[in-house]
Amino acid sequence: MFTSLKKKIVLRGMEKRKKENPFDINYADNYKLSEDATSDINNSHYFCIQSFETKEVLFYRSAKRGSDGVDEVWLVYRDLNGDIYMAEKDHYQKNEKNPTTINCLEPGKKMEFIYKGFVKKAKLTDKGYVVDEESLKIPFQLNGIFYGTSKIFEFTQHMDSNVTASAIAKEKLSRKIQDAFNEIYQVHYEQGGKADLNIKIGNKKDIMKGYPAIRDHSYGKRNWDFFDRYVWSIIMLENGDFVHTSFMRYPVLTELQAGFYLNDEMISVKKSNKMDSMPIIGTTPNEFSMDVEYGNGTKKHIIGKLDFVCPFYFEGDFNVNEGVCEYIVDGIKGKGIGEFAFNKDQKRWTR
Repeated sequence: MFTSLKKKIVLRGMEKRKKENPFDINYADNYKLSEDATSDINNSHYFCIQSFETKEVLFYRSAKRGSDGVDEVWLVYRDLNGDIYMAEKDHYQKNEKNPTTINCLEPGKKMEFIYKGFVKKAKLTDKGYVVDEESLKIPFQLNGIFYGTSKIFEFTQHMDSNVTASAIAKEKLSRKIQDAFNEIYQVHYEQGGKADLNIKIGNKKDIMKGYPAIRDHSYGKRNWDFFDRYVWSIIMLENGDFVHTSFMRYPVLTELQAGFYLNDEMISVKKSNKMDSMPIIGTTPNEFSMDVEYGNGTKKHIIGKLDFVCPFYFEGDFNVNEGVCEYIVDGIKGKGIGEFAFNKDQKRWTR
């Protein structure tokens, strides 16, 4: 009874936030950090492009921070031969030239993402693929265009509020939990589509046209250490559908689930299996599965199998393992990412 009352209180607060913060794709796709933005304010663009016919994969992240914050850059490219290259470094101080550029060409429909810098070959370690520091720097130029073909799912506006409210209502409501969610509030949205890539690496060129792609954009406060751990799965299916399933754990919240299924409709996740039901090994496991129910009553069984993984480290406290994966969703093949991320304090992983 008390949990039900708490849920109603939380729902009222969430609906108020939705009304006070309407989503504007024109503003969001053109968002830039303000001059007075502090170092905890983050503007992160992510693109994942994979081929169903070849070994080609590219994922890219440009996350800029305000003030004297350190910018975060990911670029991982696997070519037709299966060779993997990575950006020479993944953190840039403000006095260093950031090799990434994002341009909105048409809000909600067309985004340009650029990398103009250097890469190095990757080497396989027990943690996954990392930059081979002994390899030579290779000039790398990427000009990418993302074409949005699906609807846009913005998590505050389009996620079923009952899912989030139920998770929060299970906790002890206090000013502390309210302050925590105000602290981590972000605009966060994803969209499926296609991408054209023009890549020049050294003297070689690769042109990828019309490849399946998905993008993620978030802006607002980002404190990596506030996460206990999380799982983020994005999938591009052969039939053109797009799937997202995620699980998050914070000091003030045992488990928050989110996600969607995008085809002609935009369907929010209702519930899934618990995050702790998947292997907890400090990186992306070789195989994992999810059983997801959506708001329209449909259910999907999702199987992920790891292709390769690249670990990234933030603020010395947090490890993000970017797993390139093959998926099967109710018999339909897919490609995508299985991102398994962990706080350095292992005591925070489970409870």
